Amino acid sequence: NLRYYISHKDETGEKRGVGFVSEIVPRPCIATIANRLYNEHYSTAKMGHSLQVTEELIDVEYRWQQKRTGTHKMSVKAENNLTDILPGSEAEFILEHYYGYNQLNEKTTIEYGVEHPRWQIFPVTEYKLECDVAALYGKEFVPFIQHQEPHSVFLAKGSEVIVRKPVYLKK
Repeated sequence: NLRYYISHKDETGEKRGVGFVSEIVPRPCIATIANRLYNEHYSTAKMGHSLQVTEELIDVEYRWQQKRTGTHKMSVKAENNLTDILPGSEAEFILEHYYGYNQLNEKTTIEYGVEHPRWQIFPVTEYKLECDVAALYGKEFVPFIQHQEPHSVFLAKGSEVIVRKPVYLKK
């Protein structure tokens, strides 16, 4: 996914969240629900992955293919040493968000709760990204994704996620 980070303050305090520029998922029903209920920008793709695990190393690759954008893939190699995400770390900033936000229309933003246990990460030693950024996200994102080294790369042990019904925030 291509996303941005949000901090929203209300009477309950600060809420850290994300908004999505684009999200690619394997099932049309996921995209349909997200797009209709949350006004998201989801699309579908044929997806596959490979995973090789040894005592020392994890090697994972994700592939996705769309008729309009072609075939893309990303891969990481990481130490097989699961670690906690440290409070205040970059990994916490990127991975630990419990709200999603999206503009429903000119006067309304939706906020939805996202629930999951705190994740853990594997230290990444190598990464590779092979995708047509312009075809996937638009030519304006090429300088930021295709022509620069990433600031960070994480491999997280995720979990099931619960997405709550949206709350409507009026401007």
